[in-house]
Amino acid sequence: QVVGMMRSAKDARMNTADVPGVVKLASREFGITDSEQTGVLQHLIEGNDLSLYGLSNAVTRHSQDIESYDRATDLEIIGYNLLSMDPRMWTRMNQMAA
Repeated sequence: QVVGMMRSAKDARMNTADVPGVVKLASREFGITDSEQTGVLQHLIEGNDLSLYGLSNAVTRHSQDIESYDRATDLEIIGYNLLSMDPRMWTRMNQMAA
């Protein structure tokens, strides 16, 4: 089931007209702080995967940069929650960032 979610997320392309806007909307929706958004965006760009899967990976990768174990764990959970979000929600975020 998780592999299926990953495959679907890989195919869920990001609106590249405003990548920072998509990150900001997802951050607001899932509880990523403003300071964490910068790191997530950096890892998203470095990962060169502008999809829902890439965004989820960027969040979980950024968790490795966080000193607080509890917050790092929270970001790992957020990464999974992004990966498993309803496709309609992802579509709405992409449209709002356009």
